Formats: sequence, structure tokens, C-alpha cells
Amino acid sequence: MNKKPVIVVTSEHGFSAANMGSVPLYILDKAYSHAITAAGGIPITPLGPCMEDRYCEMADGLLLTGGSNIHSGRYNTPFIDQDASYGISYHRDNIEFDLFKAFFEAGKPIMGICRGNQLINVALGGTLVQDLMKVKGTEHSDGSSQQINAEPDSILEKLYGKEFQANTFHRQAIDKLGAGLKITAYAQDGIPEALEHETKPVFSVQFRPELMCKEAGTNFDGPDMISLFEYFVNLCRDEAK
Repeated sequence: MNKKPVIVVTSEHGFSAANMGSVPLYILDKAYSHAITAAGGIPITPLGPCMEDRYCEMADGLLLTGGSNIHSGRYNTPFIDQDASYGISYHRDNIEFDLFKAFFEAGKPIMGICRGNQLINVALGGTLVQDLMKVKGTEHSDGSSQQINAEPDSILEKLYGKEFQANTFHRQAIDKLGAGLKITAYAQDGIPEALEHETKPVFSVQFRPELMCKEAGTNFDGPDMISLFEYFVNLCRDEAK
């Protein structure tokens, strides 16, 4: 029997609504772990900073999930307004950038979703559009269906063809591209929706595939995205051998 790969799945950082909101929590949407499990992996969640090397040693891959905005200081840009700074978590940024660095330098597979797509870009020297509506005049944050146009020979094109529908829940997007990355899919309005690294097993999507997996208990009027997670888990399985 092939060994199931262990995959670090990052979480949001927040506070409990009880006790006057003073109890800090790690918060993980079950759809991420369900998708990894349905695809054949074993999800684990990092529970503290300064342990990125240990997590990298014990795991075969890293899934960077969606959530709050990345602090704009990470790409040397001031916040455009107060809204862009809402929900920023220094703790989450610190943990995830350190995890990315450890897994990237080790050459282990990394998949990014939404915020994770943006974090990969920023970690490699890229920048972000901080508010698509205010800067570009386009809306991607309401979860509506968007046509995604995949580039030839990209992961998405091989799995789903050159055109497919996907959900979008993001207010920010890729601006300047990070080193070694290429854009592999766009929305119809030209907003980047996927990245791949040119030499490393690193890829990401801006839309939310974990909410498009029938086997993981979620549904959407578009392709079943469990195959994208299976692709990632298979990369991690190769690392585990």
C-alpha cells in the first residue's frame, strides 16, 4: 500500500465570540481538510510559530489556504485605505511566510488557494492589487461564477480545458509577478486567477476549488475540482516515497 502523504494545511487566526472575544483561536474551514482527505492525503494544521523546519521535515507538502489580507508591508506598499487593513494577522503572516520559505527551499510541493495564491506571489517578490473594485473597477468578491481562461499546457488546462467556470471570493489580486512565476489562467476581465512556478512543484489558484469538490461534500455549477487536489496530493505522494 502506498503511504498517504502528510500535508500541512494552514488556518486563519481569530478570536472566540464568547468571553468578550478575548480567546485566540485557530480557525480552519473544513472544506480544505475534507478535500485533502478525499484526494488521499492526511491533513495536519500548524499550531505555532518558529517550527516551520519541523513541519517541513514531517510533512510532504504545504497547502496555503484562503482568508484575511496579507499585510501590505510584506510587499513594501502602504495600505490604500483602512478597509485594506481589516483583519490583518501578523501571527498568520509570520507562520505562513516561514512555512513557505521552508517548503520552497526544500523543493516540496506547495499549493495556494485565494490568499495562498497571493502569499506565494508576495513571498517571491511580487505585489498585489489591494482592492479590485477601487483600483480596477471589477468585482470578484461576491462568490459569483466567473469564466476562467486557462493558458495552454497549464495544470488547469490539462485538467479542465481552456475554459471553465469557477467561483471567486477575492477583493485583492496579483499585480507585479513574483520571481520564477507565470500566470496560467485569467478571468474574462483579465484578472489573474492561477500561478505556476517555472521550476518548482508550486502552483496556486485565486478561486476556491475546495468549494467545488463533490466528494468533499461541496457543490458548485462547474467542474468537480477534486481532481486538482488529487493532482496536488499525487505530487506530495511522490515526495513521500
